Amino acid sequence: MKTTVTTIYGAFVQACQFFKQKFVLVPNTTLNEKLGFMAGVAPADNEMPSVQWVCIGNWGHRNVNGANGRPYTASNQHLPSDAGLYGMIPWVVRPINNDLTANEKKQYGGRIVKEHNGARLVLYYLRKVDTTTAVPAMTINVKINGQVSSKPFVPDASNLSPTPPVIQNGEVLEASGEYLAVKSVIDIIITAQEIEAIIEGCRILDDNEGLAIISEIGLVSGVPRQNSGQGAGGNNIQYDEVIAAQIVGILNTYYSLPAANSQIRETMTLGTSDPMLLNTGLTK
Repeated sequence: MKTTVTTIYGAFVQACQFFKQKFVLVPNTTLNEKLGFMAGVAPADNEMPSVQWVCIGNWGHRNVNGANGRPYTASNQHLPSDAGLYGMIPWVVRPINNDLTANEKKQYGGRIVKEHNGARLVLYYLRKVDTTTAVPAMTINVKINGQVSSKPFVPDASNLSPTPPVIQNGEVLEASGEYLAVKSVIDIIITAQEIEAIIEGCRILDDNEGLAIISEIGLVSGVPRQNSGQGAGGNNIQYDEVIAAQIVGILNTYYSLPAANSQIRETMTLGTSDPMLLNTGLTK
C-alpha cells in the first residue's frame, strides 16, 4: 500500500513562509548532518528553503510470511518526526576519475567522496525534481470503506457570509466523513538510464544488484549553494550543492529495479497537515 507522510520539518518551513519569519536551522534535522556535507551551514536571513530535490531508499519495506505460508511485501511506515529514510541509497556511484560532467552535476546534490574496497568513489544522494506542475488545489474529500474520493472545492457566496449553527441545550455538532484539504501533486520520474545507474551503484557498493530497490522516496527542501571538493586527480572542483536539506514528505512504495524495463513514474501528494473537518448536523 502506498502512503505519504508529511514531516514536521516541512510544516515548519511552511509556517516560516506563511508568516515571513526567518528560517531557523534546527540540529538533527538535515541530510547534510546525516551524510556529512555542508553540515551546519544555515541559509542567509533573506533565504527560505524550497522543495527542489528527491532522495530514495530501499528499507521502506519488509518481507512477511502470510497465514498460508506465502511471503508478501509490507511497508515499513514512516513517522512525521522522521528526518531521514530507513535505508538511503545513492542515485549515482562513480569512480572519482570518471565523475559526472559539470553539466550532469547540476541535476544532483548530496555529493560524498568515500573510499571503498581500495577505490575512491563519488556518490550522489540527492536529485533535482521538477515542481512546476505541483499547482496547489482546494479539494473536498470523503473517506468511505477506507477509500478516499476527492473533488474540487469551489467556494460560493455562502462562504463569505457564514451563518452560525443553531444549537439547543444538549446538542453538539457532529463531524462527518468529509474534510477539506489543499493538495499539491508532484510527479517523480525515474528514467531507464537513472535506473541502471542505481543498479550499478548497488553492484559497486554491495556487490548485489538485488538491493536496487526503491521502497521509500523522500521529497527534500533546501537552499542551493556552491560547494568545493575533491575531483579527479586530486584537483579541487566547484559544484552545485544544497544546504539545510530537510525531508518534507516520505512516500512508501515498492519497485525492484532489476525487474523494471522502462522508466518509473510516481506521484507524491502533499498539502495541509491540519484536519479541516466538515459537520453534517446536530446530535444529542
